Amino acid sequence: MVLKMMGMLILGIASVSDIRTGRVSLWMVLLAGACSGLSAVIGITDRMTTVPELLSAMIPGAVLLWIGFISANAIGYGDGLMMFMVGPLFGVERMVEGMLLAFFVSAIVSILLIVLRKVNRKTTIPFIPFLASALGVVNFVL
Repeated sequence: MVLKMMGMLILGIASVSDIRTGRVSLWMVLLAGACSGLSAVIGITDRMTTVPELLSAMIPGAVLLWIGFISANAIGYGDGLMMFMVGPLFGVERMVEGMLLAFFVSAIVSILLIVLRKVNRKTTIPFIPFLASALGVVNFVL
């Protein structure tokens, strides 16, 4: 639980950075990876998880990286890398739920901003804040 809270704190800091600069620092991604790595070691040694479960939890991040690649970086690599790194920390179920909720909420917000003429279709909107919020909801509320 402590490592999940640390992961959420890192996602919160990354959210602020993503909103302010449109970038996510590599050290934040690596720190998230360190939390996930520590969680993975503890999970495996305590027989609470398996290596295939940990690897499958990285699939949502890999999918996001792939989408970023084929869409000419429409979704940033920082978003995909962060999801890839926190995957083992939260598990595949929570990552998929979080990713779907983040996509849904970001789509609603984007449509609302376009309708209100605050942004246009070419405007980039930070995704990490949606991901952090969604993971917070699926891990600590639901």
